[in-house]
Amino acid sequence: SSLTLLITGLVACAGANLAKFNEDGQLPDDLPVGLKEQFTTREEKAAQVSSPSSAGGQSSAPGSVANTTVTETSLSPKDGKSAQISKAPARPSQSSTKKNTVENVYPNRRPKVDPIWLGERHEFAIDYLGVNVGNCDLEVVSPKMISGRRAYHVKGRGWSNDVFGLFYRIDDRMESLFDFESLVSHKFRIMLDESRVTRDSQEFNDPVQAKGFFWNRMNTTKKGYVEKKIFVDIPPLSQDSLSQLYFLRTLPLKTGDHLTFPLISEGRVLVSTAEVLGREELDSPMGKVRTVKIRPETRYQGRLKRVGDSFVWLTDDDRRIIVRVEARVKLGTVAAALKKFDPGSGPIPPESSAEELRSAPSVIDSGSKNFQTSNGSGKKRAGNDEKIGPKPAYFR
Repeated sequence: SSLTLLITGLVACAGANLAKFNEDGQLPDDLPVGLKEQFTTREEKAAQVSSPSSAGGQSSAPGSVANTTVTETSLSPKDGKSAQISKAPARPSQSSTKKNTVENVYPNRRPKVDPIWLGERHEFAIDYLGVNVGNCDLEVVSPKMISGRRAYHVKGRGWSNDVFGLFYRIDDRMESLFDFESLVSHKFRIMLDESRVTRDSQEFNDPVQAKGFFWNRMNTTKKGYVEKKIFVDIPPLSQDSLSQLYFLRTLPLKTGDHLTFPLISEGRVLVSTAEVLGREELDSPMGKVRTVKIRPETRYQGRLKRVGDSFVWLTDDDRRIIVRVEARVKLGTVAAALKKFDPGSGPIPPESSAEELRSAPSVIDSGSKNFQTSNGSGKKRAGNDEKIGPKPAYFR
């Protein structure tokens, strides 16, 4: 996952500072017009006035799907003058197999109990070989409209501490927008600001056209400026490097399960798998908690891409809080341990209002066990067949 990417990025070598890319959240000015119109994110109320779905017309962009009830601008190589066509094997378009309706392009896969709460914030301490080298956080911010669809919006940041920064400075950011109903990825962005590299990498996914566009711009001390643009055919229900972690949180996660789903990363179609290994008890800011241990893997054209085992621990309850992430690298293990958790204000309502989107002030901190709890049910999820002590009531 991208959390693993951020924590492993904190183990590197020193170098000189480089120029930064734009960090204001806006799309690049030189992005093709069709892509910029489709993938500009808007606040919900602003988007309701001008979203493609409310316009009622078909897109006239090159390559748009005929007879579809989804009216989004399509992705097409014609939109980018210097774009390179991906070498991924061609696949039939969705329109050639069945009609592209909202129901089959964006099936409703929302869980009965939504673990993803508005304003929730995970804060992690990053250790390498037992020494703290930095920090990482993940936060769910207010939902957005993108491609005429409502989407979760998650932001993350990883940065080196003052001591490690003397050897290698890191301040990396990422964000994912994934569909509120189907949980598929619409957009992923990661921005690196490090001693030896600055990078702005963006992925735009169009499930209607079954197309993805990857645009990577990078400055390095060795090669200078490098730019890459790729269009790629994408399978249905694809995730990105960050949304896959939140997608896992919505699943039952029964011990012994082997979960498989498509992952779009850097212009490539990968297969992401997650094996549910069992239940373990771990220390956390909430005290000792029962967790689900998962081993994620990524494969490309049948080949396993892994330096060493990675593991993720989620709380074994309706919230699926991320308690720990480990990635084994060539020299040791990099670990992200939860040090503070803000549960947020509650699940995002179907129709948000300003009052409902206010974040709650309660915070769970590893530095104090005296945190507020609320009326959590602590109910057992389907498939949680092992028992390791009582569950904490730290969710509403």
